[in-house]
Amino acid sequence: MPKINGYEAWVEIDGEKLDAFQLEVDEDQDDNELEDDGSTKLITRLSCYIPSEAGKVFRICATIQRVPTSFLVSMLARVDGKKIFDTEFSVDEKCPEEPGRISFEEYRVDSKHKTKLMFDNITLTDDDTVSEKDDKRLAQLGTICVEIEPGIWVKRKRPRAPPKTTRLKKFSPVHEQHKIGGSHCLQIADLILDPVKLRKGCVRYDWKRLERKRMYEFTFKYGPLDWLQAKGYAPLIKRLPDAPPSPPMIIEESPRIEPLELSPVDPPRIEPSDITMAEPQPENTESSNIMGVDSIKVEPVDIKIKKEDFPEFKPIPVKKEESPEIEFIGIKTETSADVKPVLASQVDEDAGTLLNPEDALAFKLLREKMEAERRRQSRIVKPEPLIIGSLIAGQTIDLTLDDD
Repeated sequence: MPKINGYEAWVEIDGEKLDAFQLEVDEDQDDNELEDDGSTKLITRLSCYIPSEAGKVFRICATIQRVPTSFLVSMLARVDGKKIFDTEFSVDEKCPEEPGRISFEEYRVDSKHKTKLMFDNITLTDDDTVSEKDDKRLAQLGTICVEIEPGIWVKRKRPRAPPKTTRLKKFSPVHEQHKIGGSHCLQIADLILDPVKLRKGCVRYDWKRLERKRMYEFTFKYGPLDWLQAKGYAPLIKRLPDAPPSPPMIIEESPRIEPLELSPVDPPRIEPSDITMAEPQPENTESSNIMGVDSIKVEPVDIKIKKEDFPEFKPIPVKKEESPEIEFIGIKTETSADVKPVLASQVDEDAGTLLNPEDALAFKLLREKMEAERRRQSRIVKPEPLIIGSLIAGQTIDLTLDDD
């Protein structure tokens, strides 16, 4: 329901405002009703259709202008033609968190009990003896009317009548010939004990509506949603085919991993005694055992060769065997072109990062000593062992270059 001049009313179920269909607004003057001074009553009427649900408790809400005024505002609610609630309120009362708002979902059935506002199904009958006889109630079946009007309190001129003790009756079965509107109505829910507290010896006041002030009337025509759609009051909603139920998803909770508290780790300490250097191999003074012969006795042969006798003879250069590199940790490295040499500065820098200053200095001195030893070993030329083939004692060796 739209807000008009700051006034609004609506109906809620489970805290949700119900949708309003077929809204109609009439702001004309009511020529049928006149004020006490003969002027025409000013009234604005709004009406719409709302969907109701059987067995659901509903709430009626309203708001007024949030502007302080010199007068109060009265709210009166009727359901199915029966007055169930009336009160007056101002901008600063009833709902401090939202000024000018009022709502209720309970009403009094007698001087001792209250009950909830609840929709329920209408019971139909064809028996005239048990059917509902209240024509006014039947004429307004399926309607919720909220009237908001400005007014003031005036001192009562006559004493108030004693409070009513008659209970509000449940809605009797409706005859099939008199049924109008939807198939829902207001029914009395469970009773709540709440006796009325009487005041004694105080001044009584009556409510008086202010003339020439516009009043507002909100009418909600309720019924099941299917009935509203069948009558064309509510739009049709295409129902999608129900999807097959999906298997339940089992989610295994992963174990919680607590963060580890890491303590600072000192770099490994390398002692000079832990570093070994490859020892040079002793020179082999004995004949090599390459041919698998334990010992070969060679008799000396006196051979005199003059260089002048062989002018075309050129000595074959002997290729010096390169000594393999010895790494400072005592491991023989591969003599391959793909292996990149490790610079001394890089080694010292890594040692300075991993070791403390004293150990790094000792490591540097040890490395320099090992490097000097490696250079000394590389300058030593080892004589090549004489490899002797099959020789026969007393055989003369021909060293001439003649092919004949």
